[in-house]
Amino acid sequence: MLAPTPPDPGLREFHLHGERSLGAAIDAVDTFLRTAVADGVRGVLVDVRGLGGFAPPDLAARAAMVRRFAAICGGRLHLAMLCPPHYLDEERFGVVMARGLGLEGAAFEDEAEARAWLAQSAGTR
Repeated sequence: MLAPTPPDPGLREFHLHGERSLGAAIDAVDTFLRTAVADGVRGVLVDVRGLGGFAPPDLAARAAMVRRFAAICGGRLHLAMLCPPHYLDEERFGVVMARGLGLEGAAFEDEAEARAWLAQSAGTR
């Protein structure tokens, strides 16, 4: 019988659920990212698929959010965001901007894709 694979200490997950404002959601992710960076984590998976209470962020809100997250991460960790399909921008504006700011990040609607990307980019299992 195979033993279960232990969790990868280089990966953290954060799942946001329920109703809250966009600002409150961004603050919660901010706190999570700061803790992950301080703990030396290599990759994070942030799941906002269960989150509600606001419309998808517009371009200005996305830009502000990406700048904030990039400043926190400072190139030290990789960020995979799991989002509902209506949150994802076809041009992947946030992903392109993040890379320009030194944040290795990507947005996904499929959890398996997000985990595979994170495993490859951050060197997690």
